[in-house]
Amino acid sequence: MSFQDEILKIEQNKIAPIYLVLGTEQALQDRFKEAIEEKVAPEDDLNKITIDLTEQPLSDVLNEALSIPFLGDKRLVLAENPWFLTGQSSPNGLPNDVEGLLSYLESPLDSTVLVFFAPYEKLDERKKVVKQLKKVAKIVSATPLTQQEMTTYGKNIFLAAGIKIDSDAFKELLERCGDDFSKLELEIEKLLIYGQTKKRLSVKDVKLLVTQPLQDDVFQLANFLRENKTSEALKLLDDLLLQGEEPIKLNGILISQFRLELQVKILMKNMSQAQMASLLKVHPFRVKKAMEAVRRVTVESLGKLLNDLINQDFNFKQSTMEKKMAFQLFIMSQGK
Repeated sequence: MSFQDEILKIEQNKIAPIYLVLGTEQALQDRFKEAIEEKVAPEDDLNKITIDLTEQPLSDVLNEALSIPFLGDKRLVLAENPWFLTGQSSPNGLPNDVEGLLSYLESPLDSTVLVFFAPYEKLDERKKVVKQLKKVAKIVSATPLTQQEMTTYGKNIFLAAGIKIDSDAFKELLERCGDDFSKLELEIEKLLIYGQTKKRLSVKDVKLLVTQPLQDDVFQLANFLRENKTSEALKLLDDLLLQGEEPIKLNGILISQFRLELQVKILMKNMSQAQMASLLKVHPFRVKKAMEAVRRVTVESLGKLLNDLINQDFNFKQSTMEKKMAFQLFIMSQGK
């Protein structure tokens, strides 16, 4: 079941006694916490407790979970960073009452909602407590969303709000948010407020309200360099410098971009998009964009560009030449 489906069930008051929110996407972890707090203990600090297990022992979580609600129907216990579910060693020498948790999992209190927020890629599946928790708890995936999942998530929000967004407008929104789920949520909230009066959003509305991220501008600069479009690259560089961006910062992002593109160009002969994303530890959306970018260029040309940018980074830090002029000369030299 998708993350959005789990949120919908909570909003419908279909709440499980134990949850395990597993994954490294902090925005999804935060979104789940917001949803469960709103339904179980809205503005009720007496029946809501958050415990960081890198600072407090597991026994504190169990004591809170076994306590009855105070003047309410439910008690919400949020347990963050459950390190004992991984291969990590005990932080600060904290005790590890796993047996107590196993006992609680056999007979959880109906009046308690216990949520473990595990911001990890994976757990230690060999551990008995992990096996039992996965058997008993409702598992909520907080892994980075694919582009298709982000599309479904966003469209469902607009649909629920009764606001229509044109297909080209939604495509533009996804392009401007890239793989950043936090930004997608923020920009959708902004568009929903704007759309209350219009009820229909166009691509013009998205371009007006959703800022173009620096990464996209630098990606376009990379395209111009790759395609030897010198005049376009110089104009875009001027625009970015006028916006207050630093040449060293822009050069650093370009190095990161071309390093990824070179890796993708080498790997794409024998690997799928998903396999490359996993190996390189980047979002599949970035791999997809890189695959599209390098389809018509050679490994040698990408390697030369990357090497030139690395040399330029060194020159920026060593040379007394004005950095804007140095960057302009660099771009012109690439067009020869």
